[in-house]
Amino acid sequence: MSIELDSQEVDSKKLVHPKHVGGNLDIPDILEREAQLQSAKTILNTKISAYIEEQERDRSPEAKAGRRRAMVRAAYGEFMCTFILLFPILSVITNSHVSGWSADVSSLAISLTAGMQAVAVCFAFSSVSGSHFNPSISFALWLTGKLSNRKTLLYICVQLLASMVATGAVIAIFHDDNSDIYDALVVKPPEGDDYLGKVFATEFILTFILTYVAFTIAFEDAEVQKRDTMSFKGVAQTRGLTIYASNPQSKTGFAPFVIGFTIFTLSLISGSSGGAFNQARVFGPAILSGRWAHVYLYVIAEFAGSATAGLMVHNLHRFGLRAVATAKADDEDDSASPISEVVSPMKSNAL
Repeated sequence: MSIELDSQEVDSKKLVHPKHVGGNLDIPDILEREAQLQSAKTILNTKISAYIEEQERDRSPEAKAGRRRAMVRAAYGEFMCTFILLFPILSVITNSHVSGWSADVSSLAISLTAGMQAVAVCFAFSSVSGSHFNPSISFALWLTGKLSNRKTLLYICVQLLASMVATGAVIAIFHDDNSDIYDALVVKPPEGDDYLGKVFATEFILTFILTYVAFTIAFEDAEVQKRDTMSFKGVAQTRGLTIYASNPQSKTGFAPFVIGFTIFTLSLISGSSGGAFNQARVFGPAILSGRWAHVYLYVIAEFAGSATAGLMVHNLHRFGLRAVATAKADDEDDSASPISEVVSPMKSNAL
């Protein structure tokens, strides 16, 4: 197996280091060439890592069986994660409806339940499946290359299955008429087609915010910057409580709280759509009740919002890493220059 770079990815004429180019170059040209060189290095390192991982992959029957067990464990964890999140939320929604709670009390209770359950399942299942509990998050991770095709499809299937099971469990524990319970659980837009645009905008924005926060706090920085920020030198130079907010490990450790608080505030917003921002929240009640009107609108808006946020964070992150790498290269070049080259002209001028 050979490692090849596409001609569109790397242009050899553009990879000449500015030090080896004759004539005078403007600073923007130098910076552009440095960025192109760093981009080519990143692409090559990625392909080399993928090649080494492929060559070292154990293809023995025992290893394949182990990978299958790991996949089943992750799918089971994602199913339980989604079920444990949705069942209390749907139960509180049903209880508030059949008990006649006021709109203010219901909204606060549902939002608190959603936020606190999100914190709980993130802590409980993050090491098992990643605690996506949302097809939009899984889709955005797949779109940015962080989740394989097989695991993405498996995760979305078990999330939707968990939604159906959670809805069925709610129907089983409440003695009220099923039709009345479905009236409370089914996510639906206001009457009239005039509000469909607002429904799409609401779901897009809420899912965008949730995905953006999740990517920023949990999926982008932790692994890439771990070595630099958790080095002994980096920790020693960090004073006071700043360390708890400045290194990726601690930031990822706070991720369940951040995601839970975000879900709490987004649930309070609701907007014209009812504030689902999760296809699993929409799917279970819709399929068991047979009320599918405008479900497609929620699905499309949520996928669009998560895809936009995931791609934005991912590409901005890559751009930031390239800028940091270029700055480090410039610092190394400056520090490598002999002091005599600076001192000798001063001596000659003084003489």
